[in-house]
Amino acid sequence: MSVHLNRKELKLLKALDREYPGGVERTKERFQDATALEELGFAESSTTGFMQSGLRITEAGKQYLREKNANRFSGSMKIVGGIVTLILIPVLVNLISDYVLPILFK
Repeated sequence: MSVHLNRKELKLLKALDREYPGGVERTKERFQDATALEELGFAESSTTGFMQSGLRITEAGKQYLREKNANRFSGSMKIVGGIVTLILIPVLVNLISDYVLPILFK
């Protein structure tokens, strides 16, 4: 099952990862995103101070961020990959048509 977080939820999860031991305070603006992360098991409620509830990242949340970062290619890598592909395809087609096809149809 693939989980897709919206931009605000992902931003909150990344903030939790950076500020982990203390957690992040659960404000009214973050309440809905925090609830979504808790339901997915990526975060858990915690106490950040006197009469303040907060949110801490769980191991599942850390794993989600690790997988998300591992599966992402940078913009420059995508450009280099596209250029290399555009160069290699014609070269391979020429090699096949010049050397492989004549051997097969002798």
